[in-house]
Amino acid sequence: MNPQWLQGRNEYYARVVAFLENNKKRPSSSERKSTLIEFDEPIEFEDLAGKFGLLDLRHVGQVWENTGSVQVFLLKEKINSIEERNQGSSRWMESHATYGVVEASG
Repeated sequence: MNPQWLQGRNEYYARVVAFLENNKKRPSSSERKSTLIEFDEPIEFEDLAGKFGLLDLRHVGQVWENTGSVQVFLLKEKINSIEERNQGSSRWMESHATYGVVEASG
């Protein structure tokens, strides 16, 4: 598989900026959090460029761990709440992206 948003690369690096309430009616508090990330470098995808992204868990029962599979959205700019994400300033990029913690700080 060669997802268009990776532009021929194997991976992007990013740091976690915040966990945002995603308003999903799910049983665990972990499932109700989306992860706001900042990529190490800007990404361009479908006429949108940005350095921030949003990771969403894919299915009921999934929780945040050190590795996993998520949906990825590109954001034009940093947001402070899930309500700030809109179609003009974000793009869904992939439904089966994998993530992994490379270095955890403090």
